[in-house]
Amino acid sequence: MKKIAYFSYKGGAGRSSLAYNTIPLLADALNATAENPIVLIDLDVDSAGLTFLLGCHSNPDIYSTQDVVSGAIPGRLMNKDEVPLKNHPFFSQLIPVGTRFGLRGADRNASILFLPVKTGMNLEFDATYDQAENYLYNVAKLCNHYGCKALVLDTPTGDQLTAKWALDISKEILVTMKITYQFRHGTVDFLRRKDREYAMKNFILVPNCVPTEEIIIDGVPYNYEAVRKEIITSTRDSIRNNDVNVEMLENGCFGVPEVKRFKLKEGILYTLENLTDDEKAAYDMYAKVTGILARE
Repeated sequence: MKKIAYFSYKGGAGRSSLAYNTIPLLADALNATAENPIVLIDLDVDSAGLTFLLGCHSNPDIYSTQDVVSGAIPGRLMNKDEVPLKNHPFFSQLIPVGTRFGLRGADRNASILFLPVKTGMNLEFDATYDQAENYLYNVAKLCNHYGCKALVLDTPTGDQLTAKWALDISKEILVTMKITYQFRHGTVDFLRRKDREYAMKNFILVPNCVPTEEIIIDGVPYNYEAVRKEIITSTRDSIRNNDVNVEMLENGCFGVPEVKRFKLKEGILYTLENLTDDEKAAYDMYAKVTGILARE
């Protein structure tokens, strides 16, 4: 089972919109089904990015991330031959969102199951932080036991508590960043500080919302190629225990380009038939990111 975290050092990197657009492609790439779904968890308790994007924020009675970290995980490990996934006390409380991602076909709605956050509610639990993290590990064990294709965690930023839990649990960590100075140096510094702590993780560096039109600064064209090389070089020079994947910066690639429609309204390009040029370019990069994540 894939264990994937969508992460960014700072807010505003387009992390949730990157997840929003790659998850349906990931469901196709991993052949997710109702019997072997992708389980998607929103861990951004403060901002609830995916919870809003998927329209799951209006029901105060939903089963949520806050319930999980308080230890309210019904069912735990059960005999999957006797209790199929769709009837399991935990999985049956998750929200099927496959059709919201644009998946079509019998049972595709249940091929992606979503655990939202309750907006405006802090984490409340009597256990220690480590015990709360263990509850998320229990979810990972449960998903693996039932043959889920992937556990995908949309995290808050930086060193926030649930971000730490997500990075601890995940094997593939998609590190989303903008290409501004603070993002470049802040992201590399974060990876350097976490290098030993997260040895043997697969960090995948993805510049996002990259402008494609020429930018003039102080009368001089902005040198994209120099920025690309700086990011690759500084990452590789600073990190020793992890081989950070910089495929999204190699062979003429510079991550995911800026999408004009996302400046006003996020969308899922997978669901659209007539894409503009900027959307086609972004879709190609979403497919490239998905290929890296789905790779064995």
